[in-house]
Amino acid sequence: MLDGLRQRMSERYQEVRERDRKWVLQLRVQRLDKYLFLLVTGFIILNFVDVLSTLAALATGPPFYEINPIASGLFRGGFNGFLLALFLKYLPLAPILFVVFLHDSTKRPVEVRTLKFGVLAMLCAADVFYLAVVINNLHNLIVGSVI
Repeated sequence: MLDGLRQRMSERYQEVRERDRKWVLQLRVQRLDKYLFLLVTGFIILNFVDVLSTLAALATGPPFYEINPIASGLFRGGFNGFLLALFLKYLPLAPILFVVFLHDSTKRPVEVRTLKFGVLAMLCAADVFYLAVVINNLHNLIVGSVI
């Protein structure tokens, strides 16, 4: 009984694996690259605006303060702490840019497309997150400066 179940599970696994492999291989790398470039550009710009809006808010003084406990602690370290905070903020760009500019491979086409699709999904989520952060920062700056 268990051998029959194990055999059916193995067959089903192979079917699903082949179906997924075919789906991944039909992804166009040139189109993925175009979307990845746009999303990573947006990610970089939104991070930059986040830093600028945070600095503008902190420069105005109270009632503005950094909510992120890691960044807040680093900011207390003066300019060196600020540089370390910037380094940590932009550090995730290294593997992201690696995948964005990774060329298609004839040896490993499934792996390259899977990486690119994964980073595409991650960048979509990251851009939405940073857009919300930037909108919140700018809203607080505008409302705070009016009051």
